[in-house]
Amino acid sequence: MTNTMIFFAASLAVTFGALLLAGVGLRRSAIAGERNRSLERQLAAEREARHLADQGVAASHEVLCRLVRQQDAARSAAGAARGGAGTDNLRHALERCLVEHAEQFGVRCRFEAGVDPAAHPVGRAARLAVFEVLHEVLASCKDGRADLHVRLSEGMNTLALDVQAGASVGSAPAQLTDALSRQVRALGGVLRLAAAPGRPSHWSLSLPMRATAEPAPVA
Repeated sequence: MTNTMIFFAASLAVTFGALLLAGVGLRRSAIAGERNRSLERQLAAEREARHLADQGVAASHEVLCRLVRQQDAARSAAGAARGGAGTDNLRHALERCLVEHAEQFGVRCRFEAGVDPAAHPVGRAARLAVFEVLHEVLASCKDGRADLHVRLSEGMNTLALDVQAGASVGSAPAQLTDALSRQVRALGGVLRLAAAPGRPSHWSLSLPMRATAEPAPVA
């Protein structure tokens, strides 16, 4: 009987030891699994942070390139507006501005120009007024689904800019600024704007050529 009890106790001890070792093994396995999951989460967070940083660098680069293009376009337009009195300068500068705007915002632009060979050269003040009006138009037309139709006409008596511009979706209608209106009136011209929410705006600028001509050079 004693031998049987000893054998039974030894069996219990072996079984208990085996269960204890199995529990320790499971605990170690659970700890190792948690460490692996924690490491995986850390690596995923680092990859996400690296991806966001790369995106930020790419976005910054795109913004920088866009600003450089805008500055180049503004310098070209300002140079043409202040430069020599050539019809080609005004027409080509308007074309460059429209091309830059179309590339940046995906707007469909159409440009037409008509020039009377006998027309006087356009003066600096008139060129600046034309570019100021075009700047206001472009500021209200940045929807890629919009159309922009610009017509420039230089005649014997009148310099005219006519613009049909599609408004951005959900934007407020374009408005004339007091400064721009005064600038045009000072040249003896007329600036009109017809605009309504959700509908294309129509800009019409008319300047008398006698007020826009460059002064004759002094011999």
